[in-house]
Amino acid sequence: MNTTDTTQDTALLQPREKPKTEMLIEMMTSAVNANTGAIDRMMNAKYIRDCQWPGKDGTGTKGRDENNRLRGPWENSSDVAVKLADGIIIEHSLLLMLAVLRSNVTATPQEMEDEGAAALAVGLLGYYFNGQMNREVWSVMGRAIDCMLSYGHALIRVGWKQSFRMVEKEITYATLVDWAAMQEKHDYAEQLAAMVGDAQLNEGEVQAIADEIEAAGEAAGTEMTAVLTDRAARPQLIALLEAFDDTMCEGEPARLATALQNAKAGTFRYYATEVTENRPQWRMLQPWVDVFYLGLAEDLQEEPFISEVEWVTKMQFLELAAVENWDAEWTKKVLEKPGRSFGINISQGADWILNGADVNQVIPWQERETNYWMLTRITYKAVNNAGTIGVWETLVHDACPDRPAYHRLSRVADGEYPYVEIPRGLKRRLVDNTGIPEEVEPEQAQLKSMADARQDKTALDVKPPVKVHWKDIKRGVRAQIYPGAEFAEREGVSTSFMQVGNMGAQQLSLQDETQLRIQVARRFGLIHPEVPAAVTQAHMEFMAGHLFKYLKVLTGKTFGLLQQHMDPLTGIRIAGGPEIFAAAGGDKVLNVSREEIQGRYDFNITFDPRNLNMEWVLERIKAITEMVIPIDNMAAVDRAAILRMALSSIDPRLAAYVKTQQGAAQDEMLDEMSAWTAIVSGAEPPMREGVDYATRYAFWRDLLQRSPRAAQLLQSDEQVHAVTKNRLKYLKQGLTQEQNKITGRIGTSEVLSPAAESLLGE
Repeated sequence: MNTTDTTQDTALLQPREKPKTEMLIEMMTSAVNANTGAIDRMMNAKYIRDCQWPGKDGTGTKGRDENNRLRGPWENSSDVAVKLADGIIIEHSLLLMLAVLRSNVTATPQEMEDEGAAALAVGLLGYYFNGQMNREVWSVMGRAIDCMLSYGHALIRVGWKQSFRMVEKEITYATLVDWAAMQEKHDYAEQLAAMVGDAQLNEGEVQAIADEIEAAGEAAGTEMTAVLTDRAARPQLIALLEAFDDTMCEGEPARLATALQNAKAGTFRYYATEVTENRPQWRMLQPWVDVFYLGLAEDLQEEPFISEVEWVTKMQFLELAAVENWDAEWTKKVLEKPGRSFGINISQGADWILNGADVNQVIPWQERETNYWMLTRITYKAVNNAGTIGVWETLVHDACPDRPAYHRLSRVADGEYPYVEIPRGLKRRLVDNTGIPEEVEPEQAQLKSMADARQDKTALDVKPPVKVHWKDIKRGVRAQIYPGAEFAEREGVSTSFMQVGNMGAQQLSLQDETQLRIQVARRFGLIHPEVPAAVTQAHMEFMAGHLFKYLKVLTGKTFGLLQQHMDPLTGIRIAGGPEIFAAAGGDKVLNVSREEIQGRYDFNITFDPRNLNMEWVLERIKAITEMVIPIDNMAAVDRAAILRMALSSIDPRLAAYVKTQQGAAQDEMLDEMSAWTAIVSGAEPPMREGVDYATRYAFWRDLLQRSPRAAQLLQSDEQVHAVTKNRLKYLKQGLTQEQNKITGRIGTSEVLSPAAESLLGE
């Protein structure tokens, strides 16, 4: 198969041109054939990790092979499984998953004025990561890390998931009449508003417009009543029902129109489609099991194509066909052919991947070939005659080689493949990165040999071979050494046990094994008493930082889909209301243009492995509070950031409860404004400790300087005067105490206006 010719045939594609479907299917073949070596390595890595080898029967002993030859020194000799690779993978997986769990996600905007929007972006991501996507994120990350450590790399697909279900709804005559009236009122009001523009209207004109709107609504309701009773108006009624609820299932508007006009009263039921899920979706892809590519490029985004396969049931197949609007003829032909979507003559390793591997663990082979369908989605880059590159998506199957289920330009806003690679190493090609089993194969084999030798030596020591006089030996017995064996001794006259090997050999073997395990632990930075903590920490920092470099890309792609697909009403609800959403710059986050989606925010994911040591965390917080804060004379340190860091060290989720300086100051001002309102109404607000005295003091300065009415009220109302004076003294006292701790934080000699100074008796 000429791989280059295939990719060149698909490199040129005009916007309205049909794709070469057969060529796309052949690209799958080229991807497998180009990577048979890497696929064989994957098969070997799985066998090493699972301790699988030819002839292993699970009993822990060696038997005979297919030619009836002994596999060991004797039948039932030791055949232990030493899962060295598996242990390293599990420990590294735990550490990396712990790093993900305790990591912090932040967003840095490209423009300073987008700081509030960046905070909202993190909040929206957190809503999904900790809510609807929580289980999926945890599962995908766990399996992706395991795959990366086992085989050298893994891929994650970022997509948008929509799921629907059928629900039953009710409708009445009154509901339709009221709806028609409200719709007409709304439309008529918008028309009048456009006509009036910015003109100033008097009270009579406003009332006249209101009467017109009400009359229009009544007329629409009357018209709807007439349509409901006029059989000749059935087409109009069907159109109105479709507008009333655009989620009605196919055929329901016509059926409902007939029922309404026949019955003329009562409650009517109909079926509609309801969205159950509308969110980002992550999917972990194991190379050459779930995803295929040539692997020749240094960057995954430079690959000529990436092909993803997915196994679905018939119900899932039909649902996807409806949601994604598949070609009807393609759908019919493919439904008649369950199982694999393409066939290929491949090597032993590739055959293991395609016909077994991890797929069989989830879907048994027999079930897969009769009740499941493999869907093959190929994403590739093509250029038109003008040199413009486009990312295309095509769903193909060899049951219908002359056409695809769909062919479209990718809907991802960033213009890249919706895949993120997670390599274990820093090799030039993604497929050259090796997994842990491949790297520790010699050490694991050596440990197995040591363990088998000790087991066999112990068996010989417990039941050593017996030396028997040659006259007493059974005729035809072949001399063999194994536990309890008998062999002839010509020189002796009595039966005796044979001494086998060096009595100290087992102890030396254990010492060698200990040293070998220490070397492996140090090499991989494992938690081990003989490995310096600094070495373990360095490995943890590198592994976490390396992983987060790719999770940063994954997070950015996920947020891009949120910007592209998320309903603004959902964003408003998550933010806490329209006011907060608007104040945070929500209009800059959702429903933005393709250009604005591409790279507006830079997401960062951080983790410090030292935070796992609570003693170190407490010492750091103590040093900051006792050494740094007291010498911060100019209030240069962002105390909210310090508090956020301290809480994050204990639990990253606690950091979300720390307000920004701007948000905290706004809350202090609003609280003091409420205090002023209470004073004016005759109450005395509480005087709490630990508040931001400077911000609250500044509120009174601005109030008394800029509000003549407030100054007049202070002079005319003795109670307001007394309570206000008492509150200003409370704030000044708290401010003075803060100044004693941090000299020079804020001056007070000119904070208040003369009116406020007189209130304090100064």
